[in-house]
Amino acid sequence: MKRTIALLLSLLMCLSAVVFALPASADALGKNLLLDATYEYLEYNSFLSGNSGDCSDNSNKLLNDGKVRGEDVEFNDFYGVPGTTVEIAGTYDATVIEFTLKELSYVNCLVFRGVRRNGNRYLNIVSIHVAGENGVYSEVSFEESSVAIEGAPKSQDANEDQYFDITATFDQTQMDVKKIRVDLNTQASSGYKYVVSFDELEAYGFATGSYTPAATMAISGPATAAKGSVITVNAYVNAITTPNGLVACDLPLVYDKTKLQLVSATPIVPDNWEGKYINLSAEDKNTSPYWLSVACDADDLLTNDDYYVTADNKLGFAITFKAIANGDAVVSIDNNIETENFILAVDAVGFVNYGVNGMAHTITISGEGALTYVIDYNANGGSGAPTAHTKNAGETVNLSTTVPTRDGFEFLGWATSADATEAEYAAGASYSTDADLALYAVWSEGTSDGVEVLLGDVTRDDKVDNLDAAYVLRYDAELISFDEATAVIGDVNKDGTTDSLDAASILRYDAGLITQSFGTVTIEE
Repeated sequence: MKRTIALLLSLLMCLSAVVFALPASADALGKNLLLDATYEYLEYNSFLSGNSGDCSDNSNKLLNDGKVRGEDVEFNDFYGVPGTTVEIAGTYDATVIEFTLKELSYVNCLVFRGVRRNGNRYLNIVSIHVAGENGVYSEVSFEESSVAIEGAPKSQDANEDQYFDITATFDQTQMDVKKIRVDLNTQASSGYKYVVSFDELEAYGFATGSYTPAATMAISGPATAAKGSVITVNAYVNAITTPNGLVACDLPLVYDKTKLQLVSATPIVPDNWEGKYINLSAEDKNTSPYWLSVACDADDLLTNDDYYVTADNKLGFAITFKAIANGDAVVSIDNNIETENFILAVDAVGFVNYGVNGMAHTITISGEGALTYVIDYNANGGSGAPTAHTKNAGETVNLSTTVPTRDGFEFLGWATSADATEAEYAAGASYSTDADLALYAVWSEGTSDGVEVLLGDVTRDDKVDNLDAAYVLRYDAELISFDEATAVIGDVNKDGTTDSLDAASILRYDAGLITQSFGTVTIEE
């Protein structure tokens, strides 16, 4: 799932790292659960006589104001920036920080921003405990890592990095957290008491009390799981209350692989997303859950709110299954926080939201409906193949009368092999066999009553050059006339008119400014 999240966020170009990875900036982790919240020092002391502790704002209750040295405030090599940096001078070896979240949340990591580890400043995370509404703490395991802050001053004596972001990533997501307690060691091995120095403390995860999308699933077509039947299930992200509308989503699809075979999953997007989205769904259709992922990739996405999805049944997937066995089959969008399988939605400013409160959103496909078979068409090198359709057992249907096209080739009909040279079925022919049918277009190069000519070669000398351009210009000036076939040959831009624009293209081709030929056209003789 984290791979998919990273891909979605990279498309938005407004978050800079995989969610819950080591941060390069505060924005990289998504939502800071402690922003504009206070935290309190429960235990700290000082070796300075008559001083019980020294914080830069003269208080042991400090506000997370979002400021970090090197961003909108200057670095200070002594005590940091007043009102921004936490400074506790001369502490003993244990300092305990406790804070209360505004609402129950799922938490993945803590980040100490702007930590100074140099000279007389030292910080090491000893332990982390979390508590729910009952206030009973339990210790959590974590992995500590740090990254140097780019642009921060180096140490004067050794020119080494001295300012870091330190991250404690939990081994497992902590659920329903209300309070967090952090124990710090601020005493060096030599026994000296050191200054605790950092800009702010952040917690990252997602609050369950904030907006939460739901998932809605609906069956489109036969609701049967009889062997051979084809079923389409539409799954949408609904109940959208995000401030800026959705521009991307993940849906973890789970289904009974003993009963159903996943055929395809096609994104359902708003009309103005056509050609402006990317399907990030997993390539391996056998994965469980199967991640359905789609994101808008319009160039002006972040400045055009026309793309922002706010209405139900506008963003999701049309999922096609084929039943491979009889009986009931359950399809669901799996919301499971413990396995980190849940609806994911990204709004237009990059806020990552998780639909963890929703139910499984299941549908049951059942019944003893008639066996259904798929008739599929492949243009086999051409374009414009008919849309696939189905037939029921015992039924006779007609093949599509839609005929594909291919430049320079004549359509002969349909065959069951891509390499066939003779057609087995004509367009519109009847089909009654109770079996799936995959058809491939059969082509014949050229036609028996025509000749293939290079587009632009109005002189018919087997080359396209400035002489052809001169003839086209004279024709456009009505100094000479072309027969119908020659006019078609001269229309290299295929706009239905042979004129000076075609002559200009021919001249550019002759000068090597256009490297690809204009193709050919078959002219009846």
